[in-house]
Amino acid sequence: MQNISVIIPFFQREPGILARALNSIRSQHIPAGWTVEVIIIDDASPHPAQEEVRDLHFIAPLYLKVIRQDNGGVGAARNRGLKEADRSATLIAFLDSDDIWPVDHLARAIQANDNGFDFYFTDNCREGHHESHWRSSYLAETAAFLNASPQKTGFLEIPKDLMIGLTLGEFPSQASTVVYKRSLHEGVHFDTDLRYSGEDVLFFTMVVASASRVCIDLDSMVECG
Repeated sequence: MQNISVIIPFFQREPGILARALNSIRSQHIPAGWTVEVIIIDDASPHPAQEEVRDLHFIAPLYLKVIRQDNGGVGAARNRGLKEADRSATLIAFLDSDDIWPVDHLARAIQANDNGFDFYFTDNCREGHHESHWRSSYLAETAAFLNASPQKTGFLEIPKDLMIGLTLGEFPSQASTVVYKRSLHEGVHFDTDLRYSGEDVLFFTMVVASASRVCIDLDSMVECG
């Protein structure tokens, strides 16, 4: 069996938000031979994660673990999740507690992994803000790369050096859209001094720098809250 560890940092004041995200995991089409370890890091949330998961049932191949810690910010919560993830995990995924995945998100990431890609990500939409993050006016270089490619469906490989530049300049890969090989982040952690912005840009830049092959999934989209 191979495993994906899904890390969810949690800090919310309203009920129902986390349950929505978790239900999108419970709806995933998990390929045979894979298990999914869901790790919720409750970062001293005013609305405790345990209250959200009380009536949700996870059965194999899905497994749930909830850990509550003193408030340290999203970077500290993600770092704790990385520390708690099963050492045998093949892939790491992040899901913010107010985001949801399409039902084939993990299956497509596994397929990309099987195709030799070790960093996978998708587009995202955000109600009231954008229907496509990649087509937003402030992602001009990302849009130019997509427009220049004759490929319009499937997994589109993106040169690593270009992806590093895009991550630093435009950040096309929001955390909830990314799945990558665990081996890429060994020794790499989120900078906890950056409590409000930038910690994800630095982290994913370093992870991409360790990758061999990076792909964009042209046929999927994560819904951000």
